[in-house]
Amino acid sequence: MTRVSLGHTGRVLTASSGTTTIYVAAVLAAVMRIVAPSSGLPYALLVGSGIMWTLAFAGFIGFYGSFLIAMRSDRASAC
Repeated sequence: MTRVSLGHTGRVLTASSGTTTIYVAAVLAAVMRIVAPSSGLPYALLVGSGIMWTLAFAGFIGFYGSFLIAMRSDRASAC
């Protein structure tokens, strides 16, 4: 989603620190979700997973939202 957002908005395809943070939060959410059933604190890990996913999605909106509603940076046609 991040790569396509950068490409379709005419930006350079490089991962910024914000993008890396989004990926880390999403991976942590997945790992916590997988580990939760076999752990001693399943509810806490599921809640933590939901929080991490929410942070990842909010981070995507925060970092990429302005790109997606603005004109392409290179002013090329989207079609």
